[in-house]
Amino acid sequence: MNKTYAAWQNFGSSLQSARIAAQYSQQQLADLVGCHRSYITMLESGKRCPSVKMIRMLAVACPQMLQDQESLTYFEELARYHIYED
Repeated sequence: MNKTYAAWQNFGSSLQSARIAAQYSQQQLADLVGCHRSYITMLESGKRCPSVKMIRMLAVACPQMLQDQESLTYFEELARYHIYED
């Protein structure tokens, strides 16, 4: 498993935890950030990589994600530069 795939799985787990803490269903979160519920499912499972804009919108919708600013910045950098490292 490459490091980037593992990083996006970690992002997905963080997103899921933050969504649950905010008491949103996947559909409610999708409605808040303007995407389809299946996209949230794919993000939470680590199967999709969000854009920087989407990361920021998710962080605003799920404030628990903002608690770890260092990780959030790391994910933004991965998304910004499409870094795929082995």
